[in-house]
Amino acid sequence: MTMELRDARGVEITAGDTVIYGFGVGRSVAMAEGIVLQSPTRATGQPSVTATGRIRIRVVRRSYGGGEKPVVDLAPDRVVVLKPGFNNEGSDYDPDIPTLPPSPLPTQDEGNTAELIKLIKLRETRLAELEAGNELEGWEARTSFDWSVEDRSPERREYVIQQVSERLAEDRAKLAATEKRIRDDG
Repeated sequence: MTMELRDARGVEITAGDTVIYGFGVGRSVAMAEGIVLQSPTRATGQPSVTATGRIRIRVVRRSYGGGEKPVVDLAPDRVVVLKPGFNNEGSDYDPDIPTLPPSPLPTQDEGNTAELIKLIKLRETRLAELEAGNELEGWEARTSFDWSVEDRSPERREYVIQQVSERLAEDRAKLAATEKRIRDDG
């Protein structure tokens, strides 16, 4: 039985892969480089794993903080795998130099874009409902001074409409900035 393990970026982990990972040093974080160990009992290329599914890594070097363990075990999603042959289209291609491969997972900006679009649609719908005269709901009718008191006055309605409008404008600005970063990075 082969077990497919994936790193923090969704890249498959195989024995012999170079990985980088962070580890705690006091109140700080240091970086380390290691090599994924081959399982002694499984097929070639299969990583050595603990009973709880953590991968065994031979430590190559640490940025600082020392450490005496030659082998550590880490959760697969706490490492980033480097693989040979994924350079940035450079003319100095060297298959012996591990580099960061493409990730099948969305970037942070791509994930945020989807969430912002959902939030904007919800705010647009709610704003249209409020402007059409629908009742205030939940937090909308409660004052910040006393959450047990409801205020459904016209002034409160205008305040809520203003708040939802401001949040909607902020979300649209965030979405525009996020989409610009994606275009610029693409």
